[in-house]
Order: sequence, then C-alpha cells, then structure tokens
Amino acid sequence: MSQVWLEMPADYETPASLGRPKYPINGSGLVIYRGSKAYALLTEVSVHNELLEHSDVRLLNQDEVRQFENHLPFPVTDFQSANGTRELRLGDLLHLLTKRAGISECGACRQRRRILNRVVIWGWWKQSEA
Repeated sequence: MSQVWLEMPADYETPASLGRPKYPINGSGLVIYRGSKAYALLTEVSVHNELLEHSDVRLLNQDEVRQFENHLPFPVTDFQSANGTRELRLGDLLHLLTKRAGISECGACRQRRRILNRVVIWGWWKQSEA
C-alpha cells in the first residue's frame, strides 16, 4: 500500500534559509524538500485536512507517490517496527546511502551502524486505541 503524500510550496524567505513548508505543519511526520516544493507525509488526519484547505496544496496520486518514493535515498516503507512505530535512524540512513553508492558493509561498518542507530532522525508512532 502506498503512502499519502502532500505537495506544497516551500518558502525560502532569505538566501541563508534552508527553507520550510509555506504553511505550518502542526503535527508529526516527514517533510522532504525538492526545489521549490515541500512534500509531507503526515500522521494526523486533522493536520492533513487542514493543509488541504489551501489551494496550492495537493495530494499526490498513486503513480506520483510511487515515482517520488523510488527517488528517495531510503525506502520509507522499510522503517516500521513490530510495535507499530515508524522511524528512520542515523545508522540505517548512512547504510542505505553507502549501499546506493556501491560501498559494501564490513564488520566495523555494522558496529558503527548499531552505535549511530541510537539517533532517531525522524519517527512517528501509531496512536494507541482508547
């Protein structure tokens, strides 16, 4: 099953700015910047719906999602653990990037990966059902 991604303008107010989504995202999720666009994968439906009220925010269709995710340096769907959390850890990201660059993993790399995996780059958690 594919993810639900939103596309919106990115706001670059100053030359030194790294950019941000044009509209505030009041929730958790993942935001990726490509040129003048920001792409958001959100966890909360209310935030999702709030952003869709803006005329320049749109949902990506399934073909666009597939194409977008295929060009990411890491597979978003691979980061789901057994307890329902989704997260990307620093060691796993570096592993995926070096693997894409054609560098194979050695024993020292595996040890470094385990240590660096203490750092969560982004994550979200399944809401508990009350």
